[in-house]
Amino acid sequence: NWKLGIWTQASNNIQAVLNELGLKSKQEKRMMYLSIAYSANVGGTGTIIGTPPNLIFMEFLTSQYPNHPLNFGSWMLFSLPNVILNLFLLWIVLQLYFMGANSLRDQFKCKSNTEETKMSQNVRGMLRDRYQLLGPMTFHELSTLVLFSSVVLIWLLRNPRFIPGWSEMLEWTDSGGSVVSISSATPTLLIVILFFVIPADPVKDPK
Repeated sequence: NWKLGIWTQASNNIQAVLNELGLKSKQEKRMMYLSIAYSANVGGTGTIIGTPPNLIFMEFLTSQYPNHPLNFGSWMLFSLPNVILNLFLLWIVLQLYFMGANSLRDQFKCKSNTEETKMSQNVRGMLRDRYQLLGPMTFHELSTLVLFSSVVLIWLLRNPRFIPGWSEMLEWTDSGGSVVSISSATPTLLIVILFFVIPADPVKDPK
């Protein structure tokens, strides 16, 4: 049920974006839906937290091979080139299937017809108007940016290999002689708790 609810919400959001872009034909909508679904699958392989199977694989690898070389940084170093290549191939396939070879040829020749140029200008104008309506960054948005950036740095610096990571500095030995270290989940939960602790507006509503 929760998966159906997430997909329903995502579908409504996509439909709203398509309406803003002025895409009304079934073919254009089908292309956008497929591009989002495929790119989400491809992009999920880029980081350890990109998709649940990555996390399961890392937990299994860590339990079976404690000294394995994979960490947040080395995973991205290996996976991001594949993500970029697959997204490029995906774009070519969708262009060929929905737009035809002539459209793809025009893209590489930097040519565009009047209709495509007009649509591109409409999209730029719509994005510019929506951006201006956002107004200045609020405290809540700034705190979200800082907390998210902090947890990314925590993931990258846990065990970067080229310098001592914070997990090595905070290791200890228990009574049985086993080395105990803090996993990435603990600081992640700390950041999640801070999201609930820090008020959205500490000036007008500090509680």
